[in-house]
Amino acid sequence: QIFIERDGRHYDMTLHPPVPGVKSSVHHFVDAILAGKPHTATGEEALIVMEILDAIYLSAKERRPVKV
Repeated sequence: QIFIERDGRHYDMTLHPPVPGVKSSVHHFVDAILAGKPHTATGEEALIVMEILDAIYLSAKERRPVKV
């Protein structure tokens, strides 16, 4: 087993087998493209995620809370 310590906390870095029947979001994305079927996440949801990420980066840069 592999553990690391950061700021007095221990983290388990061991690779664990995937949960049976659960596919990653990347697998789902590729499967949707290859099968020609829609992805479960909509374009509107992607825009919301991008707004949140932009706010996180701006908040870190300006060292202040940013409203979304």
